[in-house]
Amino acid sequence: METNRLKQFKVLVETSHLRKAAELLRMSHAGLYKSIRQLEADLSVSLFYSQGKRLEITEEGKALYKKIPGVLATISALTEKDGGNERPFTVGTFEVFSTHLVSAIFKDPSWEKSTIRLLELIPGELETAISEGDVDLGITYIPIPTRDADFYKVGTLQMGVYRVKGAFPKTRVSEMPFVVPIRPIEGSPTGVKGLDGWPENMFERKVKFEVDLMETGLEFVRKGSAVIFLPEPVARFHNETVAGDYRLEDVPVEKSFPVIRRDVYILKRKSPVESKAEKKIASALRQILSR
Repeated sequence: METNRLKQFKVLVETSHLRKAAELLRMSHAGLYKSIRQLEADLSVSLFYSQGKRLEITEEGKALYKKIPGVLATISALTEKDGGNERPFTVGTFEVFSTHLVSAIFKDPSWEKSTIRLLELIPGELETAISEGDVDLGITYIPIPTRDADFYKVGTLQMGVYRVKGAFPKTRVSEMPFVVPIRPIEGSPTGVKGLDGWPENMFERKVKFEVDLMETGLEFVRKGSAVIFLPEPVARFHNETVAGDYRLEDVPVEKSFPVIRRDVYILKRKSPVESKAEKKIASALRQILSR
């Protein structure tokens, strides 16, 4: 059975219209009809029937549709080659991981023959992309429960407030000017609302700058204009790339400030198979987080 037919059937279900599905797939109406009928023959089931100009999906068809993401993920994992995937391997995450940690994640020589695509997606968008097959693997510390997407813990991040050396002396954390992500998070089971994972329900802060890019926020910090809430590995890797005067240091916090840790998760489509790429990324993350 060709996986293309499964992908075609998925589009057909989502449009409920043979001609619209054919247009989206850039194939002829007759060609799509023949392909789906062949899929029915391969599976020995009836997948749809006509109801006027629309298509109605049978119960067998609905059951197949729910399984397609997992089936495609399993086939992809089983057909990987030792030198890497034949197609680009797509990773979805956000700046906390992509800006200063991604090079460490992919430094293993076994990635040399692979093409890596990196998509910047916030939680919620990331899970949707996983479910729809647009992303092979996701990395996050704010998982949003989503149909057809699974997640599992690979480690824990120590979070902290950081400043450039000497900035805001003798100032309480609650009075320091923070630079924060501008985009909110919705649907997190932990109640976290900001992309940086700040515990808003436990400790208030003074927001001075809202930015779309973390690197822009770090520039405010390097200039001594703000402080920032980051995972310890991000601050560590940042400090390896800048001159001494621009390195970040921990801000001493008052005793009432909670110790904040965030679990790090791998996101994937529901599948019992762990791909080689997934194993390598999970292993690299565990090494980074254990330092």
